[in-house]
Order: sequence, then structure tokens, then C-alpha cells
Amino acid sequence: YDSKKSGGLTTSHLRFSDELICSTYLIEHADFISCSTTAYVHKYELLKELKPKGIFLLNTRWDIDELQSKLPQKLIDELIKKEVRFYTINASELANQLGLGNKINIIMETVFFYLSEIIPFELASNQIKQMIKKTYQKSGITTIEKNIMAIQETISQINKINVSQSWIENRLKTRKRTEESH
Repeated sequence: YDSKKSGGLTTSHLRFSDELICSTYLIEHADFISCSTTAYVHKYELLKELKPKGIFLLNTRWDIDELQSKLPQKLIDELIKKEVRFYTINASELANQLGLGNKINIIMETVFFYLSEIIPFELASNQIKQMIKKTYQKSGITTIEKNIMAIQETISQINKINVSQSWIENRLKTRKRTEESH
């Protein structure tokens, strides 16, 4: 995992277990996939490795109508076929509002622990806060407070998106109207 790689593609294969994990293989059937860059929905097969009924989190500024019109059809088909639990958050805007610039890692990490329920969220939240205090102690109390505020503000910003067959039908209707008007 490389937390210093801002703006580029990072694929992290995280495994959690009560037992020691000694293997080095990559995950082929993920329970949770997160995409921090909206443009990647057009560039990569994001859900290829996601298990049926898995969680997909997308950092985006798109609202429900924009998602419906801008997501690639192949991605929508896969969301429906795999019965994906799909969530969005505008982590970029939240980070900006909190004075964190483009640093969305704490927000995305918070959403991961909240949605995945790997460990109780209160425990995860407290651990993240401790990590923030340790990591940013040299940056000062203001940086620590902004990051802790990010944890507190994040949960209310998560959007559950219900993708259904109607999305496909609406696209077909829109396409048909467009063709008829030309």
C-alpha cells in the first residue's frame, strides 16, 4: 500500500483475518472495491474482481441523474448483475470544505470501515483518530482537528445508490428521443 501516491492508480489488496495471514497472493474475489477517481469508470474494469453483493464505493461529484447518464453501460450492467451495494461520496468536496485540499485518504478510509463492518465502526473510528494524532503531530493541532473533523463529517455524506433495470430503460428512452429529434 502506498499512501503517498496521490492522483495515480493504486491497487491495494487488503486482507483481514483473526488469524495470521502468511500468503502473498492477490485478491481475486473482493468484498469491497473503492474508486477515488471518477474518470476511472471509463478507463478500467472496476468491478471485474468484485464478488456478487459486494460493495462498490465511488468518489464522485455526480448526482443520481449524472450517474445514470454518465456511468458506462457495461458498469451499470455489472452493478445490476452482481447485485452490487453501490455507494458514492464526494470526498474531494468534503476535503476541500474542511481545508484538507485534495487529501481524501482519511475520508475514504472512514467510509471503508463504516461500510465494510470489518471491525465495529466505533473502534475503527477511534483507531483512525489515534493514527491521525500520531501521524500529524508535527503538522500541528489544526491539521489534526481538520482530519478528525473529516471522520465526523464523512458518514452523513455517504449516498446509497440503487441501480435497477429502470436505468437501462431510461437510457434507451433517452437514446430513442435523441435519434427521433435528429
